[in-house]
Amino acid sequence: MSPFSRIRRPLLLLTACLILIGGPGCDLGGGSSNEATVSGRVFNAVSDPIGGAQVILQFTDGSGEEVEQTTSTDSTGRFAQTIEVEGATEVAITVSEQGASVRQTRQVSPDGGASDLRFTLDV
Repeated sequence: MSPFSRIRRPLLLLTACLILIGGPGCDLGGGSSNEATVSGRVFNAVSDPIGGAQVILQFTDGSGEEVEQTTSTDSTGRFAQTIEVEGATEVAITVSEQGASVRQTRQVSPDGGASDLRFTLDV
């Protein structure tokens, strides 16, 4: 048995382990390091979730351009929107449904979005 044969199997096992352990941490989706996620829930005055509420995010991007992105809540009142920002950025979040609206402003950055925001509409 050659010396290479003796180390070949452990080397293959080590390589397989490194792929299994390190693989899930790799960014294969092409995600940007400038992404921040804004998420939260929308409720009515008696704390029932509101599905289908419109959520508008407004902010200024790195080039100084005003950006507006729109999403809506799911059946449990949840929403999540990923935005691209170059650093700490102020985001205005407006939620509206049935003529009622509420607005919050939050600071987001690529390493920490704004999550678990709670909006209550008088509907």
